[in-house]
Amino acid sequence: MVIALASFLIIDLNPSGILDVSYHLCDPSPYVSEFSPHGRVLDIERKNGYCTQTMVIDPVYVDVRLPQQYDRVTIQLRYRKEEGVPLAVGVRTSLDEWQWDIQSAQLQERSKLVTYKDWERASVQFDLTQIPLDRRRVRFMISSPQLDETGKVIELREVHFRFDKPSLSRAMARRWFASFLTNHALWNLAHFS
Repeated sequence: MVIALASFLIIDLNPSGILDVSYHLCDPSPYVSEFSPHGRVLDIERKNGYCTQTMVIDPVYVDVRLPQQYDRVTIQLRYRKEEGVPLAVGVRTSLDEWQWDIQSAQLQERSKLVTYKDWERASVQFDLTQIPLDRRRVRFMISSPQLDETGKVIELREVHFRFDKPSLSRAMARRWFASFLTNHALWNLAHFS
C-alpha cells in the first residue's frame, strides 16, 4: 500500500518537471485520446509495422490527460501531405467560449530514414500557464482550413507531446499540492454533487 501510494505521488508530482507522451495510433495511450470526431478522420489503418489515420475534414481534436498543470508543451506531429496544404495546431484557451491559440506547424524535417520515408515532422510550442484544465485534460486541434473543399487529405502517423515546468522545489511542491487539491475538489464536486 505504501509503495503504491509513493509511486502514485511520484508520478503525479513529477519531480523532473518533464512529461513525455506519445500517441502512435497503433497503441492506445492512457494519456492521449484518439483523434476525433470520427468522419473527419477515417479509421486507423495498420501498415508495415505502423498505423496511420487520414484527416479528410478540418479540424480534428485530441485530448491529453495530465497529472497536473504544466507551463509549456512542445508538440511534434509526423504526417504526410501534398505541398501547399496548410497545417496548423491549436490549444483550447477557454472552457466557456470557442477560443483557440493556433500556430502554423513549422516543418522540422523531411525524413530520409527508411522507417519514415516521405514523412514530414512539424513542431509547435505553446505556453500553458493560462490554459485551463478540463477534468485534468487539455484539448488540442489539428487544422487545415478548406481541406474537404480541396479534396486533399493529411495522413497522420504519430503525435508527441513534451510538457514541462520547473523541476521540484519547495515552491513547486506547494504549487502541486494546490493544483492537486483544486483539481480533485472540482472533480469530486462534479461527480458527487
